[in-house]
Amino acid sequence: MAVFSRIYIEKEALAYPLAQAVLTRLPQARRVLIDHYKDVFNRPHQDFRTQKGAQQLILALKRPPYLYPLSPLCETYGYERAYYTTPVLNCPYDCDFCFLQGVYPSAHLVIFVNEGDFFGAARNETGPFFLSVTYENDLMALEGLAPWTSRWLDFAKEMPHMEMEIRTRSANAGVLRDREPLPNAVLAWSLSPQTAAARYEKRAPAPADRIEAARRALAAGWRVRLCIEPIVRIPRWEEAYRDLIVSVFDTLPPEKVDSAVADVFRMGRQGFDSIFKSRMDTDLFAFRPGSAGDSVTYPEYREMGHSVREMLLRYLPPGNVYGGIR
Repeated sequence: MAVFSRIYIEKEALAYPLAQAVLTRLPQARRVLIDHYKDVFNRPHQDFRTQKGAQQLILALKRPPYLYPLSPLCETYGYERAYYTTPVLNCPYDCDFCFLQGVYPSAHLVIFVNEGDFFGAARNETGPFFLSVTYENDLMALEGLAPWTSRWLDFAKEMPHMEMEIRTRSANAGVLRDREPLPNAVLAWSLSPQTAAARYEKRAPAPADRIEAARRALAAGWRVRLCIEPIVRIPRWEEAYRDLIVSVFDTLPPEKVDSAVADVFRMGRQGFDSIFKSRMDTDLFAFRPGSAGDSVTYPEYREMGHSVREMLLRYLPPGNVYGGIR
């Protein structure tokens, strides 16, 4: 469980059961009452990198809207209506390539506690739709602190027309214990070669541990998606990704894997330029950027993406492999 020395709590959020559940788990943290989370989260002159080293927690109420259309850059798996939602802002991990560092002024973790409002918004969708609940967070990594993953899985039972994706770098498959698998919930593990993970995915569990968590979920009957992204240009990258995919399917039966997606590292130009100026501690951004639409990426992104997707196609049928910069 993450360690926080201070918890900022919106006064209106204090009475919510989810807020009380979080506070019970952190009895030693200093509590500071605030009027609105943005008074802390959006303060001027914050330093994202410094705050990552001493991340604090904010408990707040989310105001409308609760669902957002997914970016055209995101995979929607064939759904015409595809959304994401933000029960949590930011992540306990510290990956160099995280786009949130170019989006948010603060690295502090925000947990929204008014779960009923999120579920109410999703209930308004009456036709088939796709919902990512982890676009700006890693809920499974935080389950020991705030049981948002469990709450979304409970909610998905009453929404058969919703396909929900929970993406994670966590090795925490314990959240699935004693749960019946759901046909409309997809558990998606983000995977990288060990050399890339050690270099760029600080605080995240080792890829081998994530693969084992995926194996346990698969054995229990859950739908499992493999996310080989972002593909980053490390030395001998092609060999590294081939070794990763071989190791994955040495552990996971290909015929049971729901799907896979592979995409090359890319970022909106504004976010890339902002992060580039502040990240002297990583070589991830030290390349001559190419362009793909409104994104910044490697000049050879097509070759890299095609190569990794071809590796996946050795194990999975074409209709189950997604990705490609559009």
